[in-house]
Amino acid sequence: MTIGLDEKTLRKLALKGTWFSLIIILLLVLVVTQMLKAWRISIPSVTMAGSILLFISSLRMILAFKSPEAAARQGTEMENEPHSLSPNELSMKALSPLTVPLIISPIGVAAIIAAASLAFENGIEADVMVVVALLLIVFLNILSMIFARKIMKVISMPAFSIIGWLLAILQAALAVQFMVNALHKLFP
Repeated sequence: MTIGLDEKTLRKLALKGTWFSLIIILLLVLVVTQMLKAWRISIPSVTMAGSILLFISSLRMILAFKSPEAAARQGTEMENEPHSLSPNELSMKALSPLTVPLIISPIGVAAIIAAASLAFENGIEADVMVVVALLLIVFLNILSMIFARKIMKVISMPAFSIIGWLLAILQAALAVQFMVNALHKLFP
């Protein structure tokens, strides 16, 4: 998405995507968790739904695996002249595909809702822990977006491809474990 963009536009895109993600996280924590309570949807049900989404997401990544050679070719495809985006293009790309679904993925939504719901049930310390964890994730995310090109010079596209594939397999296993845990809570 950012191949060919100049550094200034890349930073603006990362910052705008981060702001959009913070707004969405705030809405999820304040509004959606209250809706779950009003609709009497349990945490295990949210966990089960999130684990299904996580499994589907990991399966898509596993099946879309690119060989190291293809990943290397993709990594070298750069436009000659770096360019910027108009303010409207920047906002549109920052909202989608950057914020939704890349920064805030469907499984991310389920995880945020589940964590916030559990925190509301367990007092102020849990609320603070969830907020700190979310802010830390957002901070690490913006750092990775700003320094992505430098990171990519150290770790090649083929290496990222293989690491991503291995993590997708672990993600699938994690999704199955979440399903098992949710089923145990739903049907003790």
